[in-house]
Amino acid sequence: MKALYRFVGVLAVAAAFFIPASARAAEMRSDCAQLAQNANNLDRLTSEIAQVGSRVNSTGSELASHIQGRAGTEVVSRLQRTSENIQAALRELHDALESVHSSCQQYDAPREQALRPMTMGKLRSGDQHWNFAAIQAGASEMRSDQATLAALADEVRAARGDFGVHRDRAVTRLGEAQQSMTQLNQAIGEAAQAMQNTERHPK
Repeated sequence: MKALYRFVGVLAVAAAFFIPASARAAEMRSDCAQLAQNANNLDRLTSEIAQVGSRVNSTGSELASHIQGRAGTEVVSRLQRTSENIQAALRELHDALESVHSSCQQYDAPREQALRPMTMGKLRSGDQHWNFAAIQAGASEMRSDQATLAALADEVRAARGDFGVHRDRAVTRLGEAQQSMTQLNQAIGEAAQAMQNTERHPK
C-alpha cells in the first residue's frame, strides 16, 4: 500500500511540473500571438498618424508662404509646435512597439516613423501675391487633418494591449498636437481675415 501511495505521489509531482509547463508554453505562444496582433494594429495607427503629420507640414508650409508679417510668423510658430508634438507622439509609439518586439519575436521590429520636414521658402518683398482661395482650401484641409488626428488619437487610446507608459505619453502628445492645431487654424483664419481687410481697405 505504501508503495502505491509513493507511486501516486510521484505521478502527482510529475503532473505538477510537466503538464503545467506544457500548458504554460502553449499559453505563452498564444499570448505572444495576441501581443503581435495588438502591436500590428498600433503600428497601423502609427503609420496613419505619420501620414497626417506629413500632410500638416506640407499644407502648413504652403499656407505660411501666403501670409506675411507677424501673422505669418505666428502661423509658422504654431505649425512647428504641432509638428514637434506629432513627432514626439510617433517616438513614443515607436518605443511602445519596440517593447513588444523585445518580448515577442513573432512581431517584427517596427520601422521608426518620421515626418517629412517643412519646406517653407522665403519670399522677397513685393513677390507675395494673396490667393485667398488657396488659403481657404488649405485651411479646410488643416481642419480635416485635425479631425482625422483626433480620431486616430482615440483609436490609440482604446487600442488593446499593454504598451506601458509609452502609449499613454503618445496619447498626451497627440492631445497637445490637437491643441496646437486648433491654435494654428485660428491663426490662419485671423491672418487671412486681416489680409482680406487690408486688400479691401488699403491705407
